[in-house]
This record gives sequence, structure tokens and C-alpha cells, in this order.
Amino acid sequence: MARKKEVPAFSLEGMENALRDAGLRAGDRVFVHSSLRDIASYRELARLPNAGMDVVLDAFKNVLTEGGLMGFPTFTSTFVDSQVGPTGKVWNRTETPSRVGSITDHAWRQPGFFRSNHPTHPVAAWGKEAEAFVEGHDYDQDSTFGKTTPWGRMFRWDFKLLFVGTWFNTCTAVHLTEDWLGLP
Repeated sequence: MARKKEVPAFSLEGMENALRDAGLRAGDRVFVHSSLRDIASYRELARLPNAGMDVVLDAFKNVLTEGGLMGFPTFTSTFVDSQVGPTGKVWNRTETPSRVGSITDHAWRQPGFFRSNHPTHPVAAWGKEAEAFVEGHDYDQDSTFGKTTPWGRMFRWDFKLLFVGTWFNTCTAVHLTEDWLGLP
């Protein structure tokens, strides 16, 4: 009879260890794609304040330290053309929710996070140079993913990409490649 795989309980220490095992160190710059429901069981998350999202953010902060920088996609549902994406919301940097996961929506609302002012593809960041990272990513730019946006900075500033509870098929950074190569 096969034994059920034992999974350690979700905890701050366990999350920190997992981030270090993934290669994160103090002072690193990382762009995070995440799925809360795949990090721990619903039962464990339901017992924690904010469903454990503070544990995830605290683990990143503790591992990266204030010398590091973490970013998240915080894409919205404010598309004008329904052929491109969802519609129906009016953009407000301080109110419009992220549609790409509960961690991303929780993160940008926390003290010390900065969010770019792009109506469809904003990013949020915390840490050293977080404000400079999101700066200038506005609705009136020629390109959402251009070289002068956070997406370009992610490339120039040598960010790591990390998938927490999710897979590469959620990688929003692929859009900068599409943009820079002139792909549809």
C-alpha cells in the first residue's frame, strides 16, 4: 500500500526555507508569480489571518531583507476592447483589484508597496528602489511592456523570476519578449 506523502505544515519558517531552497538570498531582486491555493491546504490557510498571505509576504521580506526587491504582476480587468481581455472596471491605482491572484491583490495594498499607474498591466513592488521600479509605468506610454517600464527594468536590473505554487504558463514576463520582438 502506497503511503501518503507527508507535507510539512504551512509556516513562516517553512516558507522562508522554501524561498532559500529556491535560491533567493538577501539583496536579490525577484518577480513573483503565485497561487495561494497551491501553497498550502485550504484548511491551514483558513485558520490564518488574511488566509496566510501575510506569512508569504513576510517570508519574502525576511529572506530578501530591505536590500532586496520583490515585484508582482497586479493585472486588472480594465480593458477597453473585450476582444483583448475582460472589461467593465474603471482604473484607479488605489482601488482597482488585481485579477491575477489573491496574493498579488493583497500585496499591493500593504504598507511599503508601490504600484504602477498602468490601467491594465500594473505591477507592485516592495523593497530597495521599489518606487523607482514602478515609476513611469502609466496609461499613456507607447508600450505596456517597453524598455522604460518596470518590465524593461526587470530585464536590465537582472531580476529572478519565481513561481510559487504555479507554473511557467503564468509567466507574465513573456509579454516583454513579445513586445520587444514585435510579436502579436
